[in-house]
Amino acid sequence: MGTMDQTTRPKGIQVTFMARLKAGMKFDEQAKVWITYVPALQLYSQGSTKARAKRAIASAVRLFLTTAYEHGVWDKALRNVGLAPTGASQMPGPDSEFVGFFEEEILEKASFPEVFDVPAVLPLELIPA
Repeated sequence: MGTMDQTTRPKGIQVTFMARLKAGMKFDEQAKVWITYVPALQLYSQGSTKARAKRAIASAVRLFLTTAYEHGVWDKALRNVGLAPTGASQMPGPDSEFVGFFEEEILEKASFPEVFDVPAVLPLELIPA
């Protein structure tokens, strides 16, 4: 069997994954850096300034989701951090704050006083089996 290159690869369906995750930020006096944390994905990052820390956590979220998708472990990766797909009838609306409330409670308990949104927008290609 030959390998599949770009010219023989089947065309997929282009979709966009969009999510808005909550993140927390706090200054670490010992390390002299801003620490960021996204509890929904259990990801941490850091930066020397607030802006760099925000960019770093946004990049970590994109990398986590992209890598999970590219390696075919999207569902497993999301389940491992406590997220699971739901049916369309159970899907919260775009203005739902249930998950945000849960994340904010975790951030508060972990002493992250500054909470902000991290958008995750990923263009994906679904290849038919």
